[in-house]
Amino acid sequence: MPNRVIRPWFDSEAINSLSDAGEVFFVRLIMAVDDFGRFYGSPQLLKSYLYPLKNMRVSDISRLIAACVKAGVIAEYEHEGKTYLQIIKFKQRLRKQKSIFPAPPPEILEKCKLEEQSSEECTSTGRQLSANRPTIDRQLTDNRPTIDRQSTVNCPPEEEVEEETENKMDSDKSSSITPEPGTPGNPGRRNAAEHLFFDYDGDRKIHGITPELLAYWREMYPALDVEAELKKASTWLDGNRKNRKTDLKRFLVNWLNKAQDRAPRVQDQPKPQTTTNGWGI
Repeated sequence: MPNRVIRPWFDSEAINSLSDAGEVFFVRLIMAVDDFGRFYGSPQLLKSYLYPLKNMRVSDISRLIAACVKAGVIAEYEHEGKTYLQIIKFKQRLRKQKSIFPAPPPEILEKCKLEEQSSEECTSTGRQLSANRPTIDRQLTDNRPTIDRQSTVNCPPEEEVEEETENKMDSDKSSSITPEPGTPGNPGRRNAAEHLFFDYDGDRKIHGITPELLAYWREMYPALDVEAELKKASTWLDGNRKNRKTDLKRFLVNWLNKAQDRAPRVQDQPKPQTTTNGWGI
């Protein structure tokens, strides 16, 4: 059974003049007709084709045919003693060049606004479509490099996007959780003398950590072995050379923050009891 496209007919006066049973009959007829909208008109055949699992009477089928003819959605005609049906304004895509049913009289064809396409017309239409297709394909192919170049220019490399996002997250977290150390006289400022860097080509270690900065980190991260964490960070930097950090100090602060969050909580040690003699005994 061919597939059919049923277009909305909510505002169709002809369809709305049918009963619910008449509209169902018309829908089933659309699914059964050939590519030219034609089918058998015998009520007995329609009963077996359209309602194989329904207990419909032949008289009911005749009544539904008459209702659809009166509404003007189908036409009934005879050919060589047999009755056929033609859907008015069928408007489906023709896949076959010839109908399997005889054509209705000219007055019904004019009413249906159907013109049977000859094989020559179908062949000519196919040739026109085939001739136009290479032109369309060439246009798409010619425009594709321009689109690709625009996409490449507008989209930054994936590694740059990831590094920029990570640096932004590190900056937000380090600035909101841990204050940066500074000089003893002004702890809120960055010490200009500090210059941290990782020697990728030499000893593969972090350089520039001053004793003051190390003491400050020990105070801010009491649950950590700061020297051990710095060695871990050095190992990570050596193993991820493609993702070199432009601000090493910010990276180390963020590393220590994450390690501090994972570290077990430090419990307060009980203070020894003292006596008046000051010796604790």
